[in-house]
Amino acid sequence: MNRCMMELMRLESWQGATVGVLSIDGEVTCFTLEPPNAMNMKNFSCIPTGDYLCERRPASANLVGEVGETWEVIRVPGRSNILIHIGNTGRDTEGCILLGMSPGYLRNHQRAILSSRDAFGIMMLKTEGYDEAILRITER
Repeated sequence: MNRCMMELMRLESWQGATVGVLSIDGEVTCFTLEPPNAMNMKNFSCIPTGDYLCERRPASANLVGEVGETWEVIRVPGRSNILIHIGNTGRDTEGCILLGMSPGYLRNHQRAILSSRDAFGIMMLKTEGYDEAILRITER
């Protein structure tokens, strides 16, 4: 198997969102947004810290644009269908990991990540040719 290393370092959690930075093979790639820690509750919580296997998967176009595939975080105890995908706010995650080029706020002052399609495209380019990834989730 051809495998890369991804590291998600969580920076802060507030206003219903957890913001972090995603590195691929040691290179900072983009920002992330997840739900806050809700004790690993399905669809409402970020993933517990630790190391997880990810596999490349087909995905619906509304989650990943025209790319057609994404990464699924697997073997998270009590959870399934955790994808890395496009989105801007906590309402878009349902327990998944969203990507963006910068953290920010929407007009209603809601915490968000911006330029999500661009960040997702960069992440998919940097992981091209890999079938699996190890995702290490840490907190600052």
